[in-house]
Amino acid sequence: MAPILSFAASLPALGQARFAVSEYAGQLGHHDVPFALGKAEVQAERPGRQARLAEASLDVAAAEALMRSVLADVMEHRGSADEPRRVRWTASIAHAVAACRRAVAAVCGAAGASSHQLANPLQRTRRDVETMACHMVFDLDDRYRAHGRALLGLDSRSRWH
Repeated sequence: MAPILSFAASLPALGQARFAVSEYAGQLGHHDVPFALGKAEVQAERPGRQARLAEASLDVAAAEALMRSVLADVMEHRGSADEPRRVRWTASIAHAVAACRRAVAAVCGAAGASSHQLANPLQRTRRDVETMACHMVFDLDDRYRAHGRALLGLDSRSRWH
């Protein structure tokens, strides 16, 4: 049951990360920044902004691919999964949520101070993903430790699998 609950709890983080990438891309195309010489620069033309957008997009795609892989494995082995497999599922889901968290943080950081304004949807997305990622089911230290122990053939000592 725990892997299914973890998976269900992770989906909003994925949705928020996808939204953040899309919203940031839209904001880049409509945001000019004035500089001291009076010339404005379109944010979408700045290589650093383009790179952050690309990296975040790839992090979200990787998180989604990992989550889809876990779901396929859960569906195939749900009735016969041993502890190491279940521990891997929950560690993989937590890892995917962490990737979503990084993607949202990257676009919000690249968007600058305006991403923290209440009128900017990115601020809500960041708060929501940060809150989700702090849930005990996504505790990376616990999930990674349990998975590492299972990889070594040791009892995972996991309470969440």
